[in-house]
Amino acid sequence: MRLDKYLCDALGATRKQATKIIKSGEVLVDGEVQKSGSFKV
Repeated sequence: MRLDKYLCDALGATRKQATKIIKSGEVLVDGEVQKSGSFKV
């Protein structure tokens, strides 16, 4: 599953909102900042 899709489902956010959150550097996966919505989780 793509990271942006996961955030949409988990937070109830829109894809645009999820992308903004990801690009701002607020998302950590396994302790590392991810800045790509296409990252597979």
